[in-house]
Amino acid sequence: MADPRIREPEDVRLVETVVRAVYGRGSERFELPCDVRLNESSRYPEKVLGTHATNGRLLDSTIVTDAAGQKRVRVSGNVDLHAWCKGREGTFVVSRQVPFVREIAIPGAGEADFRNEEASARLLEEPSCGPGSLVKLDGDLCVRAPLRLHLGAEIVGDRRVFAYIRAASKPSKPVAPGLPEPAEWVKADEIDYD
Repeated sequence: MADPRIREPEDVRLVETVVRAVYGRGSERFELPCDVRLNESSRYPEKVLGTHATNGRLLDSTIVTDAAGQKRVRVSGNVDLHAWCKGREGTFVVSRQVPFVREIAIPGAGEADFRNEEASARLLEEPSCGPGSLVKLDGDLCVRAPLRLHLGAEIVGDRRVFAYIRAASKPSKPVAPGLPEPAEWVKADEIDYD
């Protein structure tokens, strides 16, 4: 008589697959002080009436690792900054394209074992500006305004995944006439005809 404590070995198969997955996300809000030179002295600026940011573009995103092994996404891009000013002879607008580079921390990504890593980034909100003021910089008048950005980044990669599949008993007859019998490890009631 067989001992009930000893189990018969089951027909178990090990399946390996590679999946593409996001394994880390991060975001950051930051503010950059920006200066727009007023190169036409004939306008005689007296006051900054308003500032506006447009055309936020992300140019590149790459994965970098710091000394502690923490992964970050380095994002570069630019934004157009416009300043509306009042002068002696009326109002005028000056503009400047502002480049930026920022590293966004990706929490928990340092321990992940992924291959073929890629980084991506996006603007989570439209760029905006704070109030501008007139300042003197190297003898030239400039409009200084804070540029506000909210960026998000993520890292994706390939990872090997192992799954154990227990074989089901073979059905006694085909599931539907004219169809081949399913593999040993597929249960008859799980076949999807879509």
